[in-house]
Amino acid sequence: MDFVRSTVLMCGALLLGCGGGDGGAGGKGVSKDVDRGDLEPHDSADPTDVEDSGTPAPAPDDDPEEEVRDAIGETRASASELRGFESWNLEVPLASDAIDYDGDRDLYKMAIPVGATAFLAVRSTGDADLKLTVMNASGATIGESRQMPYWAWGRDPGLWVSARGAGALFVEVSSESEFEALSGYELLGTVVDGDDGEPNDTAEDAAARLTDGTAGFRASIVSPSLGTEFMGSFQHSSETDFWAFDAPSSGLMSWSLWATGSPVLEPSLTLYDSAFTPLAWTDKPHFLGGGTWLDDLGLLASVNAGERYYLEVRNQRPAFGAGTTYVGVSEMVGVVTSEWEPNDEGSQANGLSLSPSTSHPGYSSGTTHGSLDGVDGVDVYSLPVESMAGGYLSVHVQAGSVGSGLTPRAIVCSDLDGTDVLGVLDAGEGGDLSLLDVELAEDLPAVFVRIEVASRREALNGNRYVLGLERYTVPLHD
Repeated sequence: MDFVRSTVLMCGALLLGCGGGDGGAGGKGVSKDVDRGDLEPHDSADPTDVEDSGTPAPAPDDDPEEEVRDAIGETRASASELRGFESWNLEVPLASDAIDYDGDRDLYKMAIPVGATAFLAVRSTGDADLKLTVMNASGATIGESRQMPYWAWGRDPGLWVSARGAGALFVEVSSESEFEALSGYELLGTVVDGDDGEPNDTAEDAAARLTDGTAGFRASIVSPSLGTEFMGSFQHSSETDFWAFDAPSSGLMSWSLWATGSPVLEPSLTLYDSAFTPLAWTDKPHFLGGGTWLDDLGLLASVNAGERYYLEVRNQRPAFGAGTTYVGVSEMVGVVTSEWEPNDEGSQANGLSLSPSTSHPGYSSGTTHGSLDGVDGVDVYSLPVESMAGGYLSVHVQAGSVGSGLTPRAIVCSDLDGTDVLGVLDAGEGGDLSLLDVELAEDLPAVFVRIEVASRREALNGNRYVLGLERYTVPLHD
């Protein structure tokens, strides 16, 4: 399936009608969620706790007697200590080392002042897919990253650390790819000042902060091409932060949070339009990379150029002050075509054509998005039977993972009324679905895809979905 997903990124455009179209998803990706674990809302461990929880380094396969040595320790007791935070900057690496063998994990010890906020990143100089993990003094994971939002440094990870207590923190660099050869990296870090402008506890406050320029928006620390970045923290346990955004163009706009290394921060996001109607919700707002179809990126909404939108940020834990700094990014998500109404019946179906792959003969794919609000309970799409029959079709519907309140149902059928069903699937608890390898016989009269409402959080609003389609000549899934 890896080649399928990479193909989707390159040629996922969905052409509408008779060969027209606006292109694909803009290379914004496709993948799986990351379990961040059950983190305790405190860090009271004794910084002198240096229990050795590591395992000995394995010997190379070709010489079991040869001992593998690594200058960087694998346990908290043997961790290499990073230089003082006062000299941190992204130009001079904190450490340069390598993943030396299968299972290698390099552990570093650091200390930053209570209330300070640091940014940590790993720049790969080899081929390994690296993972960056931050642990407290007792070795409990308080944050991890596999990639930055919107792949700002390709597959290189990065996260923010907001110091809660005076205990030591540990940074681990490891690999998630199969070991093939020594793979170098640089560990980078810098301490950053910044916060949200106060007051910003209401939409009216957010509008005022946007107008007077004190909101807390900032240029990205890693890439000038990354969208608008914003940094804030919580000053009391019941505080809610609001941010005002004016859409730079029409299309799909996303809001994501960076991964953070803090045991007391568990943010949630809600997006509102200018009339304060909720459009999207999520308690998993971090950019996690590949999802059901597009990247699992937090919130996604259809916006109109120049219109005002408000983002509400809450901490689901009662903590405030030190350790509650969050950093977010808003960005327009490529060019993804949209449904058009009416398309509630087979006779009104939106005509879609998939784009063929330039590198994998017989494979084609495409992306569109729509919504099922109010009386709109079904959207119907028709696919050109002459290019579909005799192959297999997979239907991916992304809703819950992009902040939608919709639980969708997907149906593939061969008639206008949706009674000759070839495949059907309801989304699970997460709100996404993948209906895989629906066989399309050679003699099919037509091919329709119906997206229906299984359930909705709010009947009138917030029921957006992304539809990804892929067609191929042989089954691709187990």
